[in-house]
Amino acid sequence: MRLVNKFPNIPAILPPKGQIPEGYRMMARSWSFLPGRHTETVEIGGKRIKKLLTLDVNIPGDDFARMVNEFPPGSDEANRAFGEWYQCTMKCPLCFNEAMLKNYVLYLSEVFRVLDQAPELGLESIKFLGPGELLEKKELWSVLEYTRRHHIILGIFTKAAVLGNDWLAHKYHGIGSEELLRRILEYHNVNLYVEGRSFDPEWENRFIPIRNREDAAHVNYYEALCIAYERLARAGLNADLMCQRMTVQCNPVTHQNIGGVFEIYKWAVERNMPTYLPPTMVSGKGHAGERSAMEELFVERYINLAVDVYTWAIERGVMTLPQLKEEGVHPYIGTTPCNQLTHGLYIHADGRVWRCPGNDTPDFEVYPDVRTMPLREIWQNSSNYRVNAFNNHCVKDGISLPTKFYSEVWNRVQQHFAG
Repeated sequence: MRLVNKFPNIPAILPPKGQIPEGYRMMARSWSFLPGRHTETVEIGGKRIKKLLTLDVNIPGDDFARMVNEFPPGSDEANRAFGEWYQCTMKCPLCFNEAMLKNYVLYLSEVFRVLDQAPELGLESIKFLGPGELLEKKELWSVLEYTRRHHIILGIFTKAAVLGNDWLAHKYHGIGSEELLRRILEYHNVNLYVEGRSFDPEWENRFIPIRNREDAAHVNYYEALCIAYERLARAGLNADLMCQRMTVQCNPVTHQNIGGVFEIYKWAVERNMPTYLPPTMVSGKGHAGERSAMEELFVERYINLAVDVYTWAIERGVMTLPQLKEEGVHPYIGTTPCNQLTHGLYIHADGRVWRCPGNDTPDFEVYPDVRTMPLREIWQNSSNYRVNAFNNHCVKDGISLPTKFYSEVWNRVQQHFAG
């Protein structure tokens, strides 16, 4: 499949190699954490406890929760309602969030009760993962106020159409998309993790189909996405080299989009936007992509992609070969390694606690319902609490991520620089 990326009009801002500031790295603010932070603790009840620095959180929306919760928890009816009434403009074919429910869906007040327990554990950031778009929910403003009041960095994954299309902005908030963006960016604790599987106008609209016919009549997704990127850059979200608040989410990387991904990475780095390149999740509808991710042809292409990215990143000066050797290869590729397992947990839409949103199989469930046990106890009893790695590899290892990925990529990068 040949993709032709047509990028948003955003000027490059990364300095030449010799002028990049010391300590610069591709790392969205408070997504990953620097080496050594796993040793930090807080004192509770006279005992030292490892900090819970981050949480991945689902906020379903109260109207949606109310509709789904009319049915018995975990029932076929509840799961069918969850899938049919899923509140999102887009209908992404590999959406990890459309996983099976076992409990009642969380209300916003229940999410806040969980988060109320987190400051004493040292929480610094949360990432909003769904279901659907937080930017399209009426709960957006309550979440923004809550996180600002509690000094929590809020990372929002978004397809960003509502930030580049007035039809959607008026539909969900009664204001234009520029005004919506202006109001959101008044909250300086916000990071935006923006869709970018492709910048090919035809294919991006195929990758991210619009769920509702009426919306589709008013929204060209690729155009709205590009407008959103340009507005975010003009607002300065990518301007601070040492505090990156805007990313390009080129995930999942599959056989469909891999041909254009290296070009996206280079374009984004030149504009100070960390770019994330993992394969498909093994959760929700992401399971449908597992088989193709393990095909030998894709495995080889994905390894070659990682080698190209690391080689270019080192030559460009955004990382070094000794740094890669020390930190290790990882499936985000070319950014700071993932340490979600070391520092955090994931709370699903129905209150189940998982080690990470990337794997919803039983072995990765930490606790059946966050509403029935204090967060501190869930954290201390979790497998994640005992992980103390800067690079904790990935919960997709051996499934959608080949086991030879780490060693093979490092060996090839090392050989490239050895001449």
